[in-house]
Amino acid sequence: MLWVGGGQGAGKTTLSWHLSRAHDLPLHRIDLWTYDHQARMPSSPAGRSSRCRPSPDWPAIAAAIESALAPALETAPRLAPGGELSRQRRHENEAADRQGRLWMRAAGLPVMPEFPFGCECGASGCRVTWAATPADYAARTASGRRLIAHDIP
Repeated sequence: MLWVGGGQGAGKTTLSWHLSRAHDLPLHRIDLWTYDHQARMPSSPAGRSSRCRPSPDWPAIAAAIESALAPALETAPRLAPGGELSRQRRHENEAADRQGRLWMRAAGLPVMPEFPFGCECGASGCRVTWAATPADYAARTASGRRLIAHDIP
């Protein structure tokens, strides 16, 4: 297991997600287990000038991290494409669904926010996501259907 640490808003989740998809690794986002994390985050840069907070070059950062972690990534056990990988992505999405609902309830939000749910196709390296509310995710995956995000228009 690889642990990624750092300050709030540093990009831990973004980089961990990239590594999990690029190398078929399980992803356990701690933020999904602490739904009040959002309240501790600095204010959104949306209202700030782009000169104040430029957008990071995520592909370059991910490449540098992959290079630094190459020995660990080469020996990390991979999830088998197909059922095993699909089940793990479902587990990750169910955690996002559950914790999103808890956060919404605890924060008293009248409308559920959207989350990026990962594709559950089970294909090696699949990075497709679907931005949807937990309610939309639950409806899309009713009766045990997998979320195949690249099939959504």
